[in-house]
Amino acid sequence: MGMVSLLFSFRGRIGRKQYWFGMGLVGFLSFVGQMLASVAPASSLFEMKGGDRIHDAGSAGAAGLPVYLIVAWCTLAIQFKRFHDRGRTGWISVAPLALVLMLLASVLGDVLGNAPLERTVGDLLPYAALLMLTSLGFFIDLGCMGSVEGVNKYGP
Repeated sequence: MGMVSLLFSFRGRIGRKQYWFGMGLVGFLSFVGQMLASVAPASSLFEMKGGDRIHDAGSAGAAGLPVYLIVAWCTLAIQFKRFHDRGRTGWISVAPLALVLMLLASVLGDVLGNAPLERTVGDLLPYAALLMLTSLGFFIDLGCMGSVEGVNKYGP
């Protein structure tokens, strides 16, 4: 399997070795991309005043958005293929995204409702716990468990 297929295709199967290689590569590229997106705006923040700092901090986040989208796509592609290798649908990979969206909706609701910080933190804890459990499950299932032997409906 080629590098482009590993990182961008949602079809086929990959074993643990390819999974760890792909996730390591995506992690490294994410780190480099985030550093490049934040270095220039961050250095200029110290030379600015008040509102200009907030504007540039927002610009730094916006500059990193393409990096985040590419990293998310590649991560999902790798997880899809690994779930296929385990004999299951790759759509399981979307579960953490659903949890993150629910977490963001909870925070947004608390912020717009002027909820006290203690309530906001309390509302976040169940989602954080579910995200940690999901991450542990993905680590065990995708990173530690072996492949389904032979051909399955996702390929050889």
